[in-house]
Amino acid sequence: GLVCCYQETVWIDTRHKVAKLGSALALYLLAFMAFTVFVIWNGGVALGDRTSHPSFKFGMGSLFAFLVASTLLLLPLHIAQSKAVWGLLKRYPRQIALIAIPLSIWFLVRFNADHPYNAYPSFVHNDLAQWLNRPLNRVLIVLPMGWAALSMYIAIADRGAAVLWAGATVLSLIPVWMIEPRYYIVPFVFWLCFRKSNGQLAEWSLLLWFAGWSAAAVYIIRYTHYFL
Repeated sequence: GLVCCYQETVWIDTRHKVAKLGSALALYLLAFMAFTVFVIWNGGVALGDRTSHPSFKFGMGSLFAFLVASTLLLLPLHIAQSKAVWGLLKRYPRQIALIAIPLSIWFLVRFNADHPYNAYPSFVHNDLAQWLNRPLNRVLIVLPMGWAALSMYIAIADRGAAVLWAGATVLSLIPVWMIEPRYYIVPFVFWLCFRKSNGQLAEWSLLLWFAGWSAAAVYIIRYTHYFL
């Protein structure tokens, strides 16, 4: 009798937890279902030029371009974290090599920014894409890019959050064929939310670095025929 009573209590408690979880996830499931219906009805995700924005054209170009941009934009942080990055490399050399070597080979051999929109002149991101199309330039940037990836990873104090952020960033950028900075905003904002402080010197250096890039962007847009 006590066993049956206990089992019934556990079953009721489990049902309550499942119902509570279901009510919490209901809006997310509804949104996912509505998005699925839209994709089926629309014949894809894009509303405009569907041929230039196919739904299932996967590649690594946007992910690598994001890492290259992060290498340049976060340079003071990567320098400040050099010791920590080197420590990570010494602690997990095999695991890092298992991921880094195949990705580096793919980047060096297979990278190709071939989206038609990335051929338009007068855009900084298109110049970056075409710069990366040259094999020698990829050789020059591959090691700094890998260093920057490790630096961004260890900048997030919580390892679970770091893994979650890295996985979500990869999954969000792999389906994006065109190299375009707007696709990097969400991963970058979430990284800023999760990252830990690195001391006043590093933070002020990063702030001044951002200010310099921002001033350059304003000047380029205002006084030249270039855009980001």
